[in-house]
Amino acid sequence: MTHAVGVDFGTTTTLLAEGRAGRLPTVFPAGLRGTSYVPSLVGVAADGSIRVAEAASDLPPDRVRRSIKRAITHGETELSLADFTVSVEEGIRALLTELAVRARGDVELQPGAVRLGCPAMWTGPQRKRLLDIARTSGLPVDDHTLVDEPVAAGVAWVNHRMTATRSAVKGQLLVFDMGGGTLDVAVLDVHAELGQVPEITVLSSWGVDEAGDALDDALARDLEGQLEEQGVVLGSLPNPDGVRSALRQAAIEAKERLSTALDTTVAVRFPGLDLPVLTLSREQLEVAFAPQLERARALVLIVMKGAQVTHEIAKSPAEIRAMQQSSLAQEVDYVLLAGGMGRVPAVAQLMGDIFPAAEISADAGVPSDEAIVAGLAETMSYERINLHRPPFHFVLEYQGEDGAVAHQSVYEAYSPFYAPHLALQRSVLYFEWRPGRNDLPRRGLGYLRVFTAGGEPVRIAIEGEEDHGLKVRFGNSPPAVLIYPNGRVLIIDGKGERTAFMVPRWPVIRGKDHAVLYVKKAADTRTPDLGSPWMKDPLFLH
Repeated sequence: MTHAVGVDFGTTTTLLAEGRAGRLPTVFPAGLRGTSYVPSLVGVAADGSIRVAEAASDLPPDRVRRSIKRAITHGETELSLADFTVSVEEGIRALLTELAVRARGDVELQPGAVRLGCPAMWTGPQRKRLLDIARTSGLPVDDHTLVDEPVAAGVAWVNHRMTATRSAVKGQLLVFDMGGGTLDVAVLDVHAELGQVPEITVLSSWGVDEAGDALDDALARDLEGQLEEQGVVLGSLPNPDGVRSALRQAAIEAKERLSTALDTTVAVRFPGLDLPVLTLSREQLEVAFAPQLERARALVLIVMKGAQVTHEIAKSPAEIRAMQQSSLAQEVDYVLLAGGMGRVPAVAQLMGDIFPAAEISADAGVPSDEAIVAGLAETMSYERINLHRPPFHFVLEYQGEDGAVAHQSVYEAYSPFYAPHLALQRSVLYFEWRPGRNDLPRRGLGYLRVFTAGGEPVRIAIEGEEDHGLKVRFGNSPPAVLIYPNGRVLIIDGKGERTAFMVPRWPVIRGKDHAVLYVKKAADTRTPDLGSPWMKDPLFLH
């Protein structure tokens, strides 16, 4: 690409960057108060009109929704702001429209060139919801230009490191992307040669809905406790919710100062109140942060375990289960700290404890909270990126009893293959689809077809020859489809016969009419319950 634009709709802030071939991406100064970012705020004025960004920050706290992005994560449909109700779509659309208006005339928002980021933990419906909102706000995006945030941060780091060192980058990169609302952890397998498009494969990825906001809340509770010790009980004040909102904003500002200072004073400002000056230390921050960091450590372990089953040449189940944190960490060569929370010293200390031999960096050529938007604005092609799970739908197509073509969903794009805790309990992980006994015909033939997340058909080439899809014969028993993180697809048809295929990992399919998924036949049709030499492990025998 000669030109690319990245939009990072974040929980706390929203950023926009532009990249051109031969130049590093630059962050567009979208903020109106000397900042590069737009605050991700949505509010309602006294007349009922919607206010966003800086204008929303001037409204009373009870008429402002912070972290509006979390509404998609939580599946909310409406925002209750004082006496007003606003739909989530309406609020986010107003924010993204404001961003597009500010960029217009300075940034070329061309179709196909605008990439939008989203958390790796988001499902297909959550991604579609954001895309639908963004498209109606003046941002020309579609499912082909929606990119997982830790992948974008990894792309920014890889390109920056090659440019800075003039050397290739090969090995496993763990991205620890902690922003305001979510923590995404991903293990990327990187093969990047100078002068070539990097090939990046997501070996494992998972996220949780707990990040910087949770620490802000914990620090705000600490400050509220200090006020009570000095005789100020928020419940007895005229507007306790408003004071708590002001207290939380003061905690956010203090957290930022404590990234470089060991202690700081906290002045809570609220109209009509003269509140005492409080203090916070980095030690207090780390105590408040400690339980969350332990949960983050557990998530890192889950993702590293999950990466083991993605390799095409995998260890045996017993070997994988026996791997402890130290041996898993030895396989990680690089660690990238992305997101605004990457600046918190306790985060770097945690990564140093887990990965003593890895190269740990928060430098992607930009501040850690700009790594995602910089990666989105890279002009490099994203076609050589493979994901941990299919970014497309599998649909079984067949002729129904009435003679019409019928469809049954087998796998929905971006659906998780397994619950995260299973990565610690099992060493064989996969997605399994088994329909009801009467859901399909007992005679005839169907085809397992592929569609992009946007619903466009994808042609399938089996051993280089295009076909309608992967054949599924019907019979007296319901068929089954098993899909694995390493690209393996096992079909057990209605007659009990097994056919296995291999996809070269799970590629990000770009384009429309020319989209093709390349598949190879595989000789190994075993499943964990067969007790084959590789699978002889009582834990996995049904």
